[in-house]
Amino acid sequence: MGNLAAMDMVEQNGVNDQTLSWHLKGNHYPPLPDAILPLAKRAIKKANMGEWDANISLRGTEISWRGKKSVPVSECIEAWHLYCFLNQNDED
Repeated sequence: MGNLAAMDMVEQNGVNDQTLSWHLKGNHYPPLPDAILPLAKRAIKKANMGEWDANISLRGTEISWRGKKSVPVSECIEAWHLYCFLNQNDED
């Protein structure tokens, strides 16, 4: 249900902070922290550019990935269920 709702929101509103924030909080349990929003936006942008193996820095956040302070774009897209946000027009 959550993924269908996210796809509908993207279709209706496009990719923006409000839609993405709703998805990160409403479609994950527990809800993902606010610190994820800029990281998710970076991951979407890099994935749209085909940079799936690039790393997203987690420095400056309390988040880590497997004990590291960077995470591959592909892992962000998968873990945060961001596929419906790819190749869409976004604010940036």
